[in-house]
Amino acid sequence: MYRSAIYVVYDKDNIIDRYVGYFLNQLKSCVDEIYVVVNSKEIIRGMENFEAATKVYYRENEGYDVGAFKDAIVNFIGIEKIRTYDEVLLINDSFFGPFVSFKDIFIMINKTQCDFWGASKHSRYIEKSYEIEEHLQSFFIGIRNRMLNTKEFYQYWLDMPLINNYSDAIRFHELRFTNYFKQRGYTYSCLMDVEANDNVNPMYNYCQYAYIQQELVLKRNFPFLKKRPIEIEYKDMQTQENWSKVLDYVDNNTAYDVDMIYENLIRLYNHADLFEKLNLQYVLQTRGEKEISLKNAIVVICGNVKLISNEIDEYIQRIKDEIKVIFITESKEGCEELKNQIREYEYVCLINCDIILENNTFSCVNKSALYGVLENLIKSNSYISNVMGIFKRNKKIGALTIPELIHADFLGKAWKRWVQIRQKISYILDSKQIHCIFSMDKMPIVNSDNLWVRRELLEQAIEYNDNKIKNVGYLLGYVAQSKGMLSGVCETAEYAGMNQINQQGYLNALVKQMYRQGNNVDSFLDMQKSITRDKIDNFVKKYKKILIYGTGKKAREYEDLLCIDYEYVISDGMTKTNKGELYLSQVVPDNDMGIIVCLNESNQRKVIPLLEKRNINYMCI
Repeated sequence: MYRSAIYVVYDKDNIIDRYVGYFLNQLKSCVDEIYVVVNSKEIIRGMENFEAATKVYYRENEGYDVGAFKDAIVNFIGIEKIRTYDEVLLINDSFFGPFVSFKDIFIMINKTQCDFWGASKHSRYIEKSYEIEEHLQSFFIGIRNRMLNTKEFYQYWLDMPLINNYSDAIRFHELRFTNYFKQRGYTYSCLMDVEANDNVNPMYNYCQYAYIQQELVLKRNFPFLKKRPIEIEYKDMQTQENWSKVLDYVDNNTAYDVDMIYENLIRLYNHADLFEKLNLQYVLQTRGEKEISLKNAIVVICGNVKLISNEIDEYIQRIKDEIKVIFITESKEGCEELKNQIREYEYVCLINCDIILENNTFSCVNKSALYGVLENLIKSNSYISNVMGIFKRNKKIGALTIPELIHADFLGKAWKRWVQIRQKISYILDSKQIHCIFSMDKMPIVNSDNLWVRRELLEQAIEYNDNKIKNVGYLLGYVAQSKGMLSGVCETAEYAGMNQINQQGYLNALVKQMYRQGNNVDSFLDMQKSITRDKIDNFVKKYKKILIYGTGKKAREYEDLLCIDYEYVISDGMTKTNKGELYLSQVVPDNDMGIIVCLNESNQRKVIPLLEKRNINYMCI
């Protein structure tokens, strides 16, 4: 079979990682020609990963992968050349793999008689007035000669409008491609076994590659791992076991080097998202034989310890014979002493007592907080040895912090502190040109100065923090990411069990309170909506006319809370659907009108200044 592939890549840093080179080299074994289309004018690192390509084309980053496919078919390769192939593959770089050989992949798919096929598909889905027809997902599609040699195929691409955003790429290509050609008599098939998890009620169908990765790789003929689910919020659908399980399977049962996955994810995704999806919370035993010597570790206790000396002394007495412990202040001199003392050590435990003592409350509240710090950092020499074991076994772990304190008035305090300091952290990251993924909306995993860390990362973070100790922890997750490392949480098994009971108790109390107030809570999303309901009701009562800003998933989730007529508004330049949307520029400010902003926090921050500039009343969900 005379087969070619069009492979589209885009990287915001203009870097091509090893997973791309591996994919193309594997693909080359079953493809005669590979055309790489780069949605950028240059690549600054990783060109060697294009060695398997027949030709590399560069273009402006316009139109997403859809625009790149169109350029390749219409302009770069040309339709006449395209028609000479028995099969053309349209592929983008949004996934890792393959985890089996391409020879086996093509043997499987060649058993089916069809005109085009895909690696995966989304089954029919209905949600209220929103409906998605069954369709192949566009990151990997194969098109065979009968369809390539038609006017319909060429016209499809000629008629493709310029894609301006991700939503338009889905709407005008992914959701359209399959049914466009199905309606014209062409047949399609899918490599992945979707039916096993389909529901007879289309309301309960979903994007399977986003939620059940391990099952798809192990049992459903899906030899790839999509990247985008790293950013998907899972809490309204399931627990978060899939990423860690599928990576473990790939690492232990295939020839694929999972370091290629970690390299790309750490460089491109927020470390808080990676913490959640990769399950980087380590529950460790506190007893038993020490696995690792503690001679390369030091404990640094910072701040005024006089008021809590009894509690700290208890822990120090347990560990002092095998690990060095020093006390310093938060002063400039204290910082210099810290830097001098840690130079000969590989791992540093930093404990900041002042953060706890700042809390003006009952002493028992602070005692529990101190317990959470000391228990999970320096419980015993055996426990510390187990912490060192995490660093030794996983070279990509740069820092480990304690579980977030949530008892009494510590509940929500970490987020409040983040809101107060995030602008400063953003400024430091920008001014020092630290390569990391920062988001105002995502609190770093290390959000206090109580942690274990590799010494070189702490030294770097202190330097970035103008040689100050206080709040250096907020920088560590980003510094670790800039060095290709991750951040996690460590806790004792005893503390984890107790904390689970506390968390479940808080959650049950909230659910009970909502039921008492007449709110039906069947899911985490219902709980979020219930909390927001009164705010929406009060806002709606103020205005005669209500607009919803946004038409996406969040708007659909909350529109049922509105018991009045409303219209939709979207940002200028966005593509209108069939909801009769207004562009923001078409909205006439009126004291009797209010807008409910149903966007994620990042987009809210972009829209709010526009609304305030025009004196438009609004509330955010």
